[in-house]
Amino acid sequence: MKYTIRDVAKKAGVSIATVSRVLNNKDRVKEETRQKVLSVIEELNYVTNFSAKALRKNQTDVIGAIVPEIANSFYGEIIQGIENKANEYDLRLIVCDGGGKLEKELDFVRFLYDKSISGMIFILTSLSDDELVKIKKSGKPIILFGRNMQAYNIPSITVDNKRGAYKAVMHLVSHGYKKIAYISGDEAPHLPDRKERLDGYRAALQECGYEIKPEYIAGGPTQTISTVFTHLMELPEPPDAIFCAYDELALGVLKTAQQMGVKIPDDVALVGFDDLRICQYTSPPLTTVKQPTYMIGNLCCEKLIYTLDQNNEVPSVNLVIPPQLIVRESCGC
Repeated sequence: MKYTIRDVAKKAGVSIATVSRVLNNKDRVKEETRQKVLSVIEELNYVTNFSAKALRKNQTDVIGAIVPEIANSFYGEIIQGIENKANEYDLRLIVCDGGGKLEKELDFVRFLYDKSISGMIFILTSLSDDELVKIKKSGKPIILFGRNMQAYNIPSITVDNKRGAYKAVMHLVSHGYKKIAYISGDEAPHLPDRKERLDGYRAALQECGYEIKPEYIAGGPTQTISTVFTHLMELPEPPDAIFCAYDELALGVLKTAQQMGVKIPDDVALVGFDDLRICQYTSPPLTTVKQPTYMIGNLCCEKLIYTLDQNNEVPSVNLVIPPQLIVRESCGC
């Protein structure tokens, strides 16, 4: 039987307004009455056990998540994973789009504090380690995706970027490609993923005994993808394969190649990283390294819920997720 707030009020012998004040963690409720209402909530399972426990600890049923770009399907799928897991626990989610800008993210942190949220999830945040430590010390549980801060006692989830890049390059090597370039895109000093993927690229080439040519490592914050790709293809020895640090770069390569009359994979093979939804629909479909975005969101929310349940007293652990190579046609398969 599904109980309503009216049932809770009737059994507790209080008004519906009083139950609402307890549920929303408002003042003006005697502690004896508050505990009586909470006991009925648990007895009737009106909210999940977690939510009732949270209310007893003066926590709200609201959590926050800050992402760089909600319109990007990569982040959208992570948020979907967070939200669906939060719904299982009757938690409400506030999502903030920081746009990858530090000041905007800090504004959202202050906004979420004003909303008395119980905890926050940061997805590939622009905030520095020091800023995240300050938030942690304030007493609000936080979970990170994309940066290992175990040393600072902050729970986190990361993807094995080096392993993913290594697998991508080794797959290209298995096709017989020997002149493999890497396009890195703009750097983000606070995030290690670009460096880790470059390390994986280098490790694969070194293992195969291939020379790592500086001119094959391209890209930067001031260069457009069309400029980078054109430069690579105009080298005296242009690459026969390209590995991109993320799919948006690979999509730019596909577009520029089409404009230049360069055929993929006939003239140059191409592999990305992330597995955005659109990758399976490009021409040709893009081979890429998949990050399990929905699962990442689920796990971030589970970690936060567990941390809340333990009153923010849990050992800091960084969970490393293995990536998966999704083979399509752009690599020559």
